Amino acid sequence: MKAAALTALVALALVASAQARPVSISATNGHTCSAMSDGTVTCWGKSYLPSLKSGVPEAFGGFTEAKDVETSLRYNCVLLIRGRVSCWGDDGFGQLGDGRTVDSGVPDRVPGIATARAITTGGFHACALLAGGRVRCWGRNESGQIGAGDRSVNVLKPTAIRLPPASAISAGYNDTCAVAAGRVYCWGANDRGQLGNGTTRLSASPTRVRRLSSAVGVSIADKHACAVLSSGAAYCWGSGKFGDLGDGTSLDSLQPVRVRGLAHASAISTATHGYTCALARGRVYCWGHNQKNVLGHGPLPPANALPVRAVGITHATSITTGIGHACALVPGGADCWGYDDYGQLGNGQSPPLIRNPNAVAY
Repeated sequence: MKAAALTALVALALVASAQARPVSISATNGHTCSAMSDGTVTCWGKSYLPSLKSGVPEAFGGFTEAKDVETSLRYNCVLLIRGRVSCWGDDGFGQLGDGRTVDSGVPDRVPGIATARAITTGGFHACALLAGGRVRCWGRNESGQIGAGDRSVNVLKPTAIRLPPASAISAGYNDTCAVAAGRVYCWGANDRGQLGNGTTRLSASPTRVRRLSSAVGVSIADKHACAVLSSGAAYCWGSGKFGDLGDGTSLDSLQPVRVRGLAHASAISTATHGYTCALARGRVYCWGHNQKNVLGHGPLPPANALPVRAVGITHATSITTGIGHACALVPGGADCWGYDDYGQLGNGQSPPLIRNPNAVAY
């Protein structure tokens, strides 16, 4: 090979290696965001401002130290490398955590959060997992989803939650769960048994989920929740109306039931509209409501009560489930599937279609 040609190839390789790639991804209602390897944040789909939307990822917020991004219905939060958190969007219930209820189109820092290791956003509340396993939450609290023992309507600043040192946390629509020493604790609304404690009574303080003792991850949506155990088994509880629990039935359960036909699970993500996806050895398996092909398996019945494999994904490293679409991180990029009415799949294609997994056009 000639020297000039070799030099050109080396230059191309350096450009490719320097190109930012997604390190996290989060899907919600018609909207998706990624934190990138260069510390920036990109978002696509419909914006906090409904008149704005993009069918491909666009940089947002001027971030340079983003580590993770979490999306919600009308607001988003970013975890920064140094453990700080910034949020923007709708603030009607104090979900931006800055002590006010004033909407913001630009990121505002959440005061009092300096050592965050993880963040999670629910319907109108958010939580941060801090160094040492401490948990703080803020935002809407009418169902006790903040977990501080009362039902104050709005909690405008981060509030400490009494828990054993936690290792994982997930905020749902009006409920929250955490993993601590292998046990799962949940609090908030419980009308379909989504707290997993054998009752349907609301709890404003953490209550232990029954029959789980080796959990490594948890996810709660609106009416159901799921956990992954160190063995690779997955368990779900709460509403089973659309086969959400993955046990082959459409029955609710007030305590965890095992997801059938799923092994080697390492992560799980529940969605508000009654479906769930899990990651197992680089592959993605989904079950429950299949509106808009959110299960990623092509034509299926409206609901599927057992896991089916999302087509074409073999090396995924994380998953996220939104309302009507889902995404997975794959080497060098991300794949999204489901409905694309706002451009939330990020592939720049039109008109909007229901799709199997397609690459995001970073």
